[in-house]
Amino acid sequence: MIKQKVLIYMVSAVTAIASVIFFDAGVMAKKVDDKCTLATAIFARGSGQELNAKEAQTFRKQLQDRVGKDKLNFYKLGSESYGGSQYPAVDVGNIWNGNAIGAKLSGGMGNDYGKSVNQGVAELHAYLNARHQKCSNEFFILGGYSQGAQVIGQALPGISSNVKDKIVFNMLFGDPKLFLPEGEGIFPPACRNENLSAYRREIANCHVDNGALGARKPFLPSEDNVKTGLWCLGHDYVCGSSKFAWDTDGHGKYASDNGPIDDGVFEAAIRLNKAIKSTPQEGPIINDKPSNNNMGTTGTDVVFVLDTTGSMYPYIDQMKTFIRDYSSKIKEINGRVGLVVYRDAGDEYTAKKLSDLQSDTTDLLAKLDGISVDGGGDTPEAALHASMVAMNEMKWQKGATKAMILLTDAGYHEPDKVDGSTLAAVAKRSLEIDPVNIYPVVEDYLEASYKDLAKQTSGQVIVSNGENDTVAALSKALTKIKNRPNAKLKIGEYYAEIGQEITFDASDSYVVDGKITKYEWDFDGDGKIDQTTTNPVASHVYTEKFDGIMQVRMSANNDTVSNISAPVKVDIKPNRPVGPGAPRVSAKIIERDGDKATIRLNWQPVDNLSSRWLIRLDDNNLGWAVGEQRQLDITDVDISKTRTITVTGVKADGYVGKSTTVQIDNKTAHSQMEDPAAKQCPYKIKIASFTIACRYQKVTFGKWSFYWIIWYIVRL
Repeated sequence: MIKQKVLIYMVSAVTAIASVIFFDAGVMAKKVDDKCTLATAIFARGSGQELNAKEAQTFRKQLQDRVGKDKLNFYKLGSESYGGSQYPAVDVGNIWNGNAIGAKLSGGMGNDYGKSVNQGVAELHAYLNARHQKCSNEFFILGGYSQGAQVIGQALPGISSNVKDKIVFNMLFGDPKLFLPEGEGIFPPACRNENLSAYRREIANCHVDNGALGARKPFLPSEDNVKTGLWCLGHDYVCGSSKFAWDTDGHGKYASDNGPIDDGVFEAAIRLNKAIKSTPQEGPIINDKPSNNNMGTTGTDVVFVLDTTGSMYPYIDQMKTFIRDYSSKIKEINGRVGLVVYRDAGDEYTAKKLSDLQSDTTDLLAKLDGISVDGGGDTPEAALHASMVAMNEMKWQKGATKAMILLTDAGYHEPDKVDGSTLAAVAKRSLEIDPVNIYPVVEDYLEASYKDLAKQTSGQVIVSNGENDTVAALSKALTKIKNRPNAKLKIGEYYAEIGQEITFDASDSYVVDGKITKYEWDFDGDGKIDQTTTNPVASHVYTEKFDGIMQVRMSANNDTVSNISAPVKVDIKPNRPVGPGAPRVSAKIIERDGDKATIRLNWQPVDNLSSRWLIRLDDNNLGWAVGEQRQLDITDVDISKTRTITVTGVKADGYVGKSTTVQIDNKTAHSQMEDPAAKQCPYKIKIASFTIACRYQKVTFGKWSFYWIIWYIVRL
C-alpha cells in the first residue's frame, strides 16, 4: 500500500498483448498420473491470458508436429494446483485500443503481479518434481511468454539438479526481466558481435540491455546459459527493445508463422534428438529439420513487375493463368502479392503501382484483367525505373522475405530515361529495404542483359522458353524464392569506433533442402564482394567514418541464393532520444513492527525531463508518482530479507530514463530508522556565539513510553 496525496496510476510494464485468444475448454492439461511419454513440455502464459492463448497453442502444435502427439505430454502452467500453488497469470491493467499496457487506479495490482509470478514459480517446481518422480526418464522442454517468461527464468535457480539434468531447452519470449550486459554503453560489445550472451537469440538491436522490470542479475544460473534461448523482438517495451513505455507492437508477434516460437521449437527438437541419442537405449526419431519453407519471420512479399508494352500481350495472358493458380498458395506460405506495370519514357505511363501487397489476390486479378498493352517501340524499356517504383511505393512488411518477379521481353535503359536510375542505384535501394531480391523472367537472349541486375540484388535470372513457357518460368521463380537460404544475422545493426573490429555472424542461417556452401561479404554495400568464405562468420575493420549498409550473400547447393543486410555506423553515436538521468534516491524506515516496516522514499531529479516516476519494489511495479511529488511511504514491507526499491523517470512521450536503486533490509533497519525522538526541537535560542536548542528524549517504563525535552548548548 502506498500513502500519498497524489493519485498513483497503476501500470505494469510487464504484459501480454491482447492478441486473439483461442480457448478450447475441452483441451485440459495432463495430470502427473497420466502415462509417461518421451518428453513433457511446459508453457507459462503471459499476463491476463487464458490457458489456450495463441502463444501456448503455437508452442504446443509445433512440438506435437515435431515430437509426435503420442510422445509428448503437454502441461499449461496454471491449469492445476501443485504444492498448494497455481499460477494465475494476473492481468496488469485495463486494455486500451488493443494495447495491454493500461492504467488502473489500484494500489495492489503491482503486488498482485509479484504474487502471481511467485505462484507460478512454486507450481512449476512442484509439478517438475512430481512429474520427474513419476517418469524419471522423461525429458523436459520449458517455454514462457511475457510474465510467463519471467516465471520460467526465476524458477530455474530453484530446480533440483536431478530434474535440471532432464531439461533439454528453455525458451523465454519477451521476458520483462531480461538482462543482456553486452547491450550496455554507447558502443557495447554486441554492436561488434563480441562476447554475446549464450542465451541471446533474436534481439531487436545491439543496444538492448534490460527489460521493463529491470535486469535480473544474474539473468540465469551459469549452468542454464547454454540450454536457454531468449527472444526480444523490436518495438517491445516489455523486454526492453524499446525505451518508450507505450511501444509494445512487437510484444504480440512471438507466435507469428515462422516466428520466434517456431524457431525455439526447432532448436528444442535438435537438442531433444541429441539427448535421446546420448542415452543407452534406442530412441525415437524427432523431426529436427527446418520448416518446409524459408519465408521470413512475417511471411513472403512478392511483387510482380510487368512490362505492358505492345509485344507483351501473350505473356500477360500467361501471367493471369499463373496468378490464378498461385492465389490458392498465398495463405499456405503466409504470402502477399502486389503488382507494378511499366512501359517506357514517352508512353502513356512509365511505371505505376496497380495493386499494393495483400494476401487476397482478388484486386490483383481484377487489375490484370484491365491491363492493355501498348507503347514501347525501341527494344530497351523502363525496367530500372519500374523496379525503383516497386521498392519505394510498396508497403513492404518488416521481417518478410522480399522479392520482385520481373516479366519482360526487352532489355532496360541504363541510366533510365525517366528518372536516371542505374543498376547500382537499384541494388543500393534493394539493400536498404531489408533487402528486396529481383528475379527477372526472360527468354534466353536476354539472360546476359539481366544477369547483373539479378546478381547485385541477390536474385536469379529465370530463363523462359518463349511465351508458352511463361507459367512454368514464373513457377520456377517462385520455387527459387521459396527454397532459398533463410538468411539471418545474430545482430541486426552495428555501431563501432574507427579501428574497432566488427564480427558479422550469419551462423543461424540455413536452407531446408540442401546446404549453404558459400558466403560472400560486402562490407560497404557497394555491390562488390570484399571477402568470400565457407564459414558463416567474418570480421572487418573500418578505417574511416562509415554510415551505410553491409550485406552477406549466401549460395546453397540447391542452386538458390539469398542475402541479408544490416546498417553499420562507424564513429557515429546512436541517434537515441535523451532520457531522464538517474535520480538521487534515499530510503529510510520510519515505522517498524517486527519484520514489517514502513519505508519513506525520497527522490530528487537531476534534470527536468521527467513527467512521472515509476516506483518498483523488487520485481513489483508499485505505480506512478506524478507531478511534483518527490516522496512516498511504502507500508507493510517485509524487511526480513533484502528489499530493492527502484525509481525511474519517464518523459511525457513515454521514453524511459535511467534508474536508481536502493536496498534496505533488517540489518540496516536500526541504523536507517528515523526516530521522531531524535529530531531536534524546532525552538532555538542564540546567545552570542552559542545556540541553545532542545532535543526529545524517549524513556520507557514497562509498556509505557514517555518523551521529555532536554536542553543542550551547541557552540557554533
